[in-house]
Amino acid sequence: MTEKQIQRLLKIVGDVFNVDPLKKTRQRDYVQARTIAMKILRDKGHSFSRIAKLLNLNHSSIIHHTKDFDFQLKYDKDLENKYERVLLQMAQGNNIIYQLSHDDLIKYTFNLEERLKKIILSNNRNKNYENLFKFIQRNIPESNLIEAKQRLKDLTDGLYN
Repeated sequence: MTEKQIQRLLKIVGDVFNVDPLKKTRQRDYVQARTIAMKILRDKGHSFSRIAKLLNLNHSSIIHHTKDFDFQLKYDKDLENKYERVLLQMAQGNNIIYQLSHDDLIKYTFNLEERLKKIILSNNRNKNYENLFKFIQRNIPESNLIEAKQRLKDLTDGLYN
């Protein structure tokens, strides 16, 4: 994770718990917020010492909290829900759709619909061409085949464009 992504993670964790995860306190919400940040950073491949530096903690605290985290999730449904919310918000931030305004999202949707219509039309046209070309190959002499295909293509292009 880049420094920007780490800062984003800490902001999301702070927003979900409504705390500053870097604040030095042992209050439950703060500890749980830090623990979720530790778990995600560890899952992303950061070392215990790197995470400890980021959160201003001792590396042994990181080891303890991340080792205990999966056990806590089994018995604390509120912690599990908050963990899932953080993961969801992190994933959403990587998708452009979640960064668009309402109006831009509507425009994006219409643009996708138009692109889908063009793809479907193109696929249908190609299928129609295949059937017509097969029919032409069976019914037109070899010497006139190339000219017939070109004339047919010229005619149908005007219909689909």
